[in-house]
Amino acid sequence: MTHGSIIGYDINAKMCQISYYNEKTQEPETVDTGIEKENNQIPLVMNYYKETWTYGRQARRMSTVRDSICVEGIWECALGNRKIEVDGQEYEGVQLLADFVKYTLNGFEEIESITFTVPEKNEDIRVLLKGIGQKLGVAKENIYVQDYKESFCHYMFNQPKELWQYEAALFYCDEDVIRAYMLRELKNSSQKSRESFVTVDKVADARMEELEAVIRCCMLRRQKRQMSILNVLSRVYSTRR
Repeated sequence: MTHGSIIGYDINAKMCQISYYNEKTQEPETVDTGIEKENNQIPLVMNYYKETWTYGRQARRMSTVRDSICVEGIWECALGNRKIEVDGQEYEGVQLLADFVKYTLNGFEEIESITFTVPEKNEDIRVLLKGIGQKLGVAKENIYVQDYKESFCHYMFNQPKELWQYEAALFYCDEDVIRAYMLRELKNSSQKSRESFVTVDKVADARMEELEAVIRCCMLRRQKRQMSILNVLSRVYSTRR
């Protein structure tokens, strides 16, 4: 069993990653999946084979087995309150997502508090994850849902003051998109108040195909520039001859 009852659960449509407060070392740690040192992400995928469910990387491996059924798109189905048909039987997307979360947290004997972190938050996501937390047996008041911007703020506030009293940047990148956020302190109009307020603004948002097009364009310009230089050098050399 993992020694921790305070859980941080990062989840999106493709994967999840789990961290916890280690009560022995009194430090936050990320659950080691035992696959790659730098990658402790668990794919959000399940597999059904002979009345047995598997999840994550094991589900990916099982998908190569004949007659096994790989179930993806669980996050989208849960948010859309849709059903998924598996081996002639329909399953609620919400229940499958709840089962996935439960399977990934099997190593924790007791969960006192859980914070779900998602790329972007809305009321549907908040209600969905709050409900899943309650299915785990966690008290409603100990279930929190935050987006990456809120997580960024909490992280910075727990760093040395010198780091967060000035502008700080957060970069997010996956196989589809790259985004940048800036944390800024807002000026307080009241000189008497010691309270400070911050804002996190999205300052860049680009899809990978857009970046690839820009890179290709830059490479073509560079090639043309190099060809122009070569042509000039060739003319100079011919003149000297």
